[in-house]
Amino acid sequence: SLGMGTSDHLSQPLALSRRRIIGVGAAALGMMALRPAEAAIQRPRFLSLQNLRTGERVKSEYWAEGGYIPQSLSSIAQVLRDHRNDAVHAIDTKCWIC
Repeated sequence: SLGMGTSDHLSQPLALSRRRIIGVGAAALGMMALRPAEAAIQRPRFLSLQNLRTGERVKSEYWAEGGYIPQSLSSIAQVLRDHRNDAVHAIDTKCWIC
């Protein structure tokens, strides 16, 4: 009876260690899976457009360091303006899919 108790007692810390190792491994894998998403957010984004009506072109980095670049959005909006009345409207960045 004493031998069984000792055997069971020794196997519990080992099982607990395995659980911890599996938990830490799962957490590490989760963090590794987030890295590409974080990199995509930080990576610069460029846009190249040509207005076929006016012939104007813009090639601009519109996203850097996790945010939009206001001057670039203005340049893009200028090329996308209504060519009939030159009306320029701000770009609603909430509509863009990242």
